[in-house]
Amino acid sequence: MTPQPADIPSAYRDAEARLLAEYALERADDRMVEMPGAGMRLHVIELAGDERVPVVLLHGMAAVTAAAVPLIPAFGGRRVIAPDWPGHGLSDATTIPRTGIRDASLPWLDAVLDDAGLERAHLVGHSMGAQFGLYYALARPERVASLTVLGAPGVALPGTSTPFGMRMLALPGFASMLTRPVSRERYERNSAMTLGPGAVGGWPRELVDVGWYASLRPEFRATAPQYYRGLGRRELQLAPEELAGVTAPVFALFGEDDVFLDPEVGDAGLATIPYVEVTVVPGGHAPWLNSPVRSARAVAGFLDAQA
Repeated sequence: MTPQPADIPSAYRDAEARLLAEYALERADDRMVEMPGAGMRLHVIELAGDERVPVVLLHGMAAVTAAAVPLIPAFGGRRVIAPDWPGHGLSDATTIPRTGIRDASLPWLDAVLDDAGLERAHLVGHSMGAQFGLYYALARPERVASLTVLGAPGVALPGTSTPFGMRMLALPGFASMLTRPVSRERYERNSAMTLGPGAVGGWPRELVDVGWYASLRPEFRATAPQYYRGLGRRELQLAPEELAGVTAPVFALFGEDDVFLDPEVGDAGLATIPYVEVTVVPGGHAPWLNSPVRSARAVAGFLDAQA
């Protein structure tokens, strides 16, 4: 049964808690972080961990942190801070600029790290989260201990393509129509367009539930069309000369059948980063859901080699 708007935050948190429990994980905190001067708050959850440099987990466009929960054990017991982007999860809606979206993401991450008391963090980002992670690594190199890229990093690399249905979302009116509330079953089927066939089928029901609840919020419907219109801009791509300026170690995990980016093209696109590792596994745009063991082993190996 579709929850009423007032019931969505509770349903969201309950499903997220059950999903975390599947992996013997538990939220240490669940808070709203004020964006200075923006009149907007980001929702953040935190998982307790050891004294090593923490992980900041960044979800993708029209996704939620829950999708990456099966990968969290690969972080090796580090503290994890996971924000929801504006309009996503339980975060407030905001106005996303059609130009300047690259710079817009910087104060969001500044506020999340500052609120958590972090000078530096390992960024682990999926899709748009990885795109924003690359921007942050270039703009704030002193705050990024490493960056893990999960799937094609949004539109950051040349050669990225977008499925027809998502290109339509950039047109006025289409995004509002296609982000309208749908049934849970339809929401799960829609995941095949971006994540690839079967990506969510074998996982706990709550992995889909959390994303579905978030998609029902008016804040998502108000904000998502703005992302779709802004993310199609060519200036958001990073040229090889610019990527050569990334000083943090970078690890990229690509799925063989990522609908957005051929892994060979992604590997070539990242090649000018001074320290980069690339692993390709069977799967789509969320490869850890298709190849959980190989993905976890690869991510854990990279993070274990860091501070």
